[in-house]
Amino acid sequence: MAHLSTRLLLSCAAIGVATGLLFIVTGGLHVVVLTTVPWLYGALIGLYFLPGAIAQGTFRRSLVALVTILVSGLLTAVSPVQSLGWAVFAPILLIGVLQELPWAVTRYRQCTRRAAMTGAVVSGTLLGVLFAVVLHGRALTPSIWLDIAQGALALASVLAFTALGWTVAAALHRAGVGRS
Repeated sequence: MAHLSTRLLLSCAAIGVATGLLFIVTGGLHVVVLTTVPWLYGALIGLYFLPGAIAQGTFRRSLVALVTILVSGLLTAVSPVQSLGWAVFAPILLIGVLQELPWAVTRYRQCTRRAAMTGAVVSGTLLGVLFAVVLHGRALTPSIWLDIAQGALALASVLAFTALGWTVAAALHRAGVGRS
């Protein structure tokens, strides 16, 4: 396991808390979308890729996405205003694992934006297909075209929030965050 200094852990925690607060604020939107226009749900999922993308882009180290999303997930799960409680923790943690996989496959030798974006394409596609199957199976999306829209929105959302995370990371790096 990689050595994660206290400084690095605290930096990941700061990113995790900031994005966890964002998750709490937008949490109610998920319920509204799922009950009114479920095919649009894919557009929301990319938000959960933001903390890991910021951490990976800033530090380019192993496990930073997982540690950061762990803090975000914990904060979201224990929030009194978030109605799902601990049910949100496992899916959020899974996203951290998905973000670490492209770098882990190369044994953390390719800690690049390109690898992160490639992982985002794979993750967005997998999640889009998963949402389309689950929501179509529950007859929430009665059309194959809505299933396709769901998948496309999930892919676009994951890509957009991963790119946004790396843009924020570049700004943090210019400000001196993440330098040794």
